[in-house]
Amino acid sequence: MKRIPTRGADHHETQSPHLNVHKAALILIPLLVVTVFYGLFPSFAYAQENTANGLCPPATRKDGTVESIHGMDVADPYRWLEDQNSPETRSWIDEQDRCPNALLDSVPRRAQIAKRLTERLKRVTFTTS
Repeated sequence: MKRIPTRGADHHETQSPHLNVHKAALILIPLLVVTVFYGLFPSFAYAQENTANGLCPPATRKDGTVESIHGMDVADPYRWLEDQNSPETRSWIDEQDRCPNALLDSVPRRAQIAKRLTERLKRVTFTTS
């Protein structure tokens, strides 16, 4: 069974793998132009500055966890982050999310850009025998 990607339900052409590179360029080049045009680069500096809530991104705590594996001691200072249900880990994740969200929330017409990219990236597939 061979999968044939198409641009839409009514589009029945078989696409070569080389067209995917061109499709990616058609999506990424306008995105790059929009990024430069709207001057998002200063926003990166904003996201990295100190904010009212602290450093962006916040410092990550290191602990002294050391595990012995086959007689060799291996330090794992971030082991505490493995517990996804820990209140400390959840708080760390929320603080890490604050930085990119501050940047992304400042993008003009973000909703329209996201909608257009979603439309462009939709792919319908069907199978043939």
